[in-house]
Amino acid sequence: MKSRTYSGLLPGIAAISCISAVTVGYAPTAFAAPNAPSDPLCTITYPTPDDFSVQASSDAFATSVNSGSMELKLHTDSRSQTGYDQKFAVTWANITTGRNGQADTSAFVKGSDNTLSIPGTVTKTGRIALVLSVTNHGTGDNYTYGDCSVEYTVP
Repeated sequence: MKSRTYSGLLPGIAAISCISAVTVGYAPTAFAAPNAPSDPLCTITYPTPDDFSVQASSDAFATSVNSGSMELKLHTDSRSQTGYDQKFAVTWANITTGRNGQADTSAFVKGSDNTLSIPGTVTKTGRIALVLSVTNHGTGDNYTYGDCSVEYTVP
């Protein structure tokens, strides 16, 4: 399994931050507590890349590791006995500070118990807008995709 992290100014994240900053001006000042590690941020469903009639699913989780950083995990039920390559990616923006970045990891998934992890994502403390995505590659040119957008608070 490999993991890469990129930080920098991304136009899409900047747009998310700007939109969120406008909304924050009218929102209450209380922030939601971080999700417990047992609560998924979201569930992403998609067809398997080699049998489009079979629906696979992945639950995304976030855990605050240290003050200002988090770990993201993806638990996948691939619904496939032959398996396929899966890429788990995050694009994030700290709504509080404007800091933003991207990270991803990939692995071969097969069966019902697969975990991909993106450790040590340093976001600094605050409200974090996340776009989590899954890309699956089967044989040949067979690809499937899924994503979700959520907010998480890093203490």
